Amino acid sequence: MSAESVDWQPHFLAGPQGALFALHVYPSERHVNTRGVIFCAPFAEELNKTRRTVRLAATALAAAGHEVLIVDLYGTGDSEGEFAAASWPGWVEDLQVAATWMREVRGLEHLVLWGLRTGAVLAVAAAEAAKAERLLLWQPVVKGKTFVTSFLRMRLVADRLAGDEVDGGQNTGELRELLAAGQRVEIGGYAFSGAMCESLDALDLVKVAPTVPVHWAEVVAAGERPFSPASRKLIGVWDAAGVWVEDEKVVGPSFWSTPEIAISHGLIDHCGELGKGWREARGSFGRPPIDMGSP
Repeated sequence: MSAESVDWQPHFLAGPQGALFALHVYPSERHVNTRGVIFCAPFAEELNKTRRTVRLAATALAAAGHEVLIVDLYGTGDSEGEFAAASWPGWVEDLQVAATWMREVRGLEHLVLWGLRTGAVLAVAAAEAAKAERLLLWQPVVKGKTFVTSFLRMRLVADRLAGDEVDGGQNTGELRELLAAGQRVEIGGYAFSGAMCESLDALDLVKVAPTVPVHWAEVVAAGERPFSPASRKLIGVWDAAGVWVEDEKVVGPSFWSTPEIAISHGLIDHCGELGKGWREARGSFGRPPIDMGSP
């Protein structure tokens, strides 16, 4: 099956807070082992930075015989709502809506949640309710508080470059105080709310063990570079908890944060190979067989 046999269909889903834009990417001919893959988007500008790679990877999965749904969560992209009004629990519910659509409208029983950065954390959070049988995690954010601190620094850097003050906040601690007091903070064109800050701060994948097998892809700058210490620690924790994790390094740019749009061809190829493996599987994903790399 080639990329030429892939179709694209944009539409809207009825989300709990408003209409959700969704791009359905699917093979022209359904395979007997077609799986449903739902993409869980990263946060704020990372969504725009990564759209190109995500769509190419979705095409690779569809070319391997699977159906992919790329959903703009409430308050993001072409979906209804304002970013400032979005909530983490609401986004988890949005993914459940997408899973229901895959099952009830598309008739796909076996689902994968595929997440990038904070989207990987969303995928873990939504997996049980969505009845996902696998997780595909790209460069997961392990600690939400670390991610938020980096996000707040973007505001500080931007204001210092512009020679402005930051609404009374001169460091990330003061910005957190503003958010805790109910004030929204504008960062890169996104109105960051205190509620979202609190939700992200509380995220810690070390404390959450997935109940389904995980495919983990880590982007590194060069082949000899190791996994980040945080990623390696988390994979060890999950392994000790009995979670099956297949981890793989992919050489390429940090495409979610590069100044210009960058493509991760390694991740796209990785998706294509995973998709081929899923196509050859039979029935439910279940526990992976030994020859798929189970430790």
